[in-house]
Amino acid sequence: MHFIEDMSAIATALHSNSTLPTFLPQGLTKVERVGMTRNASRTPYVVYWVGERRCCTFFKRQLFFKLLKVLVAIAHTTINTVKCVETTEWGGLKIKAATAAWILARAQVNKFFYSYHQVIFEQVTLSLQSEHAMISDRSGRNYMITSHNNHDTCSCPDLYDSCSHRIAATLALLPLGFTTVTAYLASKNKNKTSVLEGNCINRTTAIAAR
Repeated sequence: MHFIEDMSAIATALHSNSTLPTFLPQGLTKVERVGMTRNASRTPYVVYWVGERRCCTFFKRQLFFKLLKVLVAIAHTTINTVKCVETTEWGGLKIKAATAAWILARAQVNKFFYSYHQVIFEQVTLSLQSEHAMISDRSGRNYMITSHNNHDTCSCPDLYDSCSHRIAATLALLPLGFTTVTAYLASKNKNKTSVLEGNCINRTTAIAAR
């Protein structure tokens, strides 16, 4: 069994040697829109709600592109570099890599940025087992991620690909060479023995408060 504690692999998954900053506050209740300014700087921003307050935060493009790489990995496939990002007329994002492009719906992007911050603020534990992955939150609730029709399926009631549990699993698996739990299980079955067997990763990565 491969064990990753407190999702400390987040910084490694995003190829960061320093603390990964949170750019939205704790207590986030809704993400309304994710986009980029129309001026020459093309600065990413998120419009969101904290309770009854509607807020907007701008953040760096480098972090924006890294997070979009995670979203594309969850929804489609692993990519090395995001070349450019364009907003669509209905509020989604068109993400271009070297040889392909993906259009992500507004609801899908909003859900990802909301769930990502849930993962950041709530410590969770991921354990990879022979036929599934188990995500446990700090309250002791467990969620199972299994492979179904060559696609990751989470036992939580969230119907989106980017539920917080799938994001947690992907962030942990990316630096290990896998995009999804399905890919990990397929590799293990193909090789008969897990490349991760006997390994144990216990990292502590401080998450900087905004």
